[in-house]
Amino acid sequence: MSHHRTKSDTKHVHMRALSSKVKSNLQSMASFHTDDEVSDEGELTKEDIKEIYKELQAISDKLREENRILHEREAKLKERERMLVISQESLQTVTDHQVKVKVMSIEERYTAELKQLDHALKEKTKENKRLKENFETLKQANDVMKKELEAVTTQNAKLTKSLTSLQARLANLQRKQEYELKLKDTEVIKLASEAYSEQKEPTSVKPGDKPEEKPKTPKQSKNTIQVYSSALSTLLDWVCEAHLRQALTDLPTKPSESYCAPSFIQERVLKVLPNLVEILRENAANVRCCLPCLQFIYWSLLHIDQIQTLQNVNMSTTMRRIGEEVYYPKSSKVTEVEKIIATTATLNEKLKEPLFMRSTNNHIRLLSALIVLKTLSRADVLAQAFDLLKTELKNDQSKELFLYYQATGVIIFFMKPVNKTFINVAVDILLQLSAESPFQQTFLESCSNEHFFRSAALLLRTPLPDIRVMERLSIILQKLSKLKSNKRFFETYTIVAIIQEILVNGGNDNAFLNLNLKSILFNLNVPVKT
Repeated sequence: MSHHRTKSDTKHVHMRALSSKVKSNLQSMASFHTDDEVSDEGELTKEDIKEIYKELQAISDKLREENRILHEREAKLKERERMLVISQESLQTVTDHQVKVKVMSIEERYTAELKQLDHALKEKTKENKRLKENFETLKQANDVMKKELEAVTTQNAKLTKSLTSLQARLANLQRKQEYELKLKDTEVIKLASEAYSEQKEPTSVKPGDKPEEKPKTPKQSKNTIQVYSSALSTLLDWVCEAHLRQALTDLPTKPSESYCAPSFIQERVLKVLPNLVEILRENAANVRCCLPCLQFIYWSLLHIDQIQTLQNVNMSTTMRRIGEEVYYPKSSKVTEVEKIIATTATLNEKLKEPLFMRSTNNHIRLLSALIVLKTLSRADVLAQAFDLLKTELKNDQSKELFLYYQATGVIIFFMKPVNKTFINVAVDILLQLSAESPFQQTFLESCSNEHFFRSAALLLRTPLPDIRVMERLSIILQKLSKLKSNKRFFETYTIVAIIQEILVNGGNDNAFLNLNLKSILFNLNVPVKT
């Protein structure tokens, strides 16, 4: 395009040069003609004029030729320019077409890839969904297997415990049988020797004389004497080592601390407890002997509870024998079959002797009920022990004894969701002790521990069928919240959060319960969520 423009400019320049040349010739001729006229008017001839016209004609022809050539060049240039414009438009069209084709191919390829990726994503989603369903199925199966394993483990533990108990009973029965066989052999030998001696002695008895009767001695078996001697020797040895000798010896190493160690106490308790069953049986009606035995048994049971947290001490057989002796005294002549099949009314008619739980001494009755709660597991027996406790705790003397024996933990043991049968009565007894009395503060301090607050948190989290249990528990917690030292227990076991949740979700279904729960939060300086 620029090339054609350059040529056109060159032609115009050439034309301008020719025209300027012609103009200069005409001007020279005119000046010449004027000068000639001035100098000599008559000297210019026709030949000169013709010559001039010829030159002018030649110049004109040249100019026409040049003009024609220029017009032809201009036409060619215009044609070339038109063709160039056409070619440019064609090139733009071709370029646009190629761009459109490429864009379409890219779009098609992108659409195909997008469809492919969408299909792969759907397949992956299906695969993930299938894997998730398989995982859920496996998780459910795993949970079922865990529950079955826990049930089997629990059953195995129970069977192992039962097996250990049966083995201990079998060992006791074997020892008893061996002892009875020894007694029989001794009696047979004794009878044989007496018969032999009678045969050797002459029968010189006068007709009027009566044979001398041998004085009857009370039947006291060697086994009973052995039990008394074993228990007495162990207790005396214990008192001498841990108390009498230490009161007179002042050693810098303080060896008395070793006599408070769990292992030392465990050793002595394990030696004395089995013998106390026989001692209780022989002295059930003797209050002076019976009460110290019950006290020793009760404190020993509390020590065994602490030892079992550190070591696996299995005394289930001995503990069961103690509980049965306290609840079913042998002197009342109740057989084992009657214990199993008889109703409560029949047993009460059979058990008429004032022994242990039916004693006239409230101290013995209270201790007996606590020992039964610690040793036996039959529901009807435990129900009677709880009823006895509720009756006894109506007077302040029994409350003082209850707190002296640190029996709050015995009741808290039954304040668990697994003991659904006795949750109600256990909370009732604790509420009874938290009432206004000279011992209320001491009782609240006995509840200010991790054991009570852990059990209370479990009860608050568990939906209970009887709302009255929650109401009574809220009264006890409301009184405990007044003690500033208990705030850490409320926070540690998330009781505050549980109460907030109950107030938010419970609405106004139970105004009394809500009032107690809000009072607890107020005592703890915690705002109520709305």
